[in-house]
Amino acid sequence: MSNRVTRYFFRIVVSVDQLANTLLGGRPDETISGNVGYNAKQGKRWALRTEMVINFLLRSPTHCRDSIEYDERKIPLRNAW
Repeated sequence: MSNRVTRYFFRIVVSVDQLANTLLGGRPDETISGNVGYNAKQGKRWALRTEMVINFLLRSPTHCRDSIEYDERKIPLRNAW
């Protein structure tokens, strides 16, 4: 597969991830991993458990925490869009 096609599919996957996060009540421009990572860092038990599962599935011990978009978190959720 060419690099252009790979980048295209990656963008599609990220947009579906952001949609799923939004449908689950998260911020509209944030992935599930970033949302889970942020909440795990805050010590929320549900997020700590979910973080372990996501990190295991993606074979990266720091995936969720690395996915946090701190610039997105500076804006209050009611003003996110």
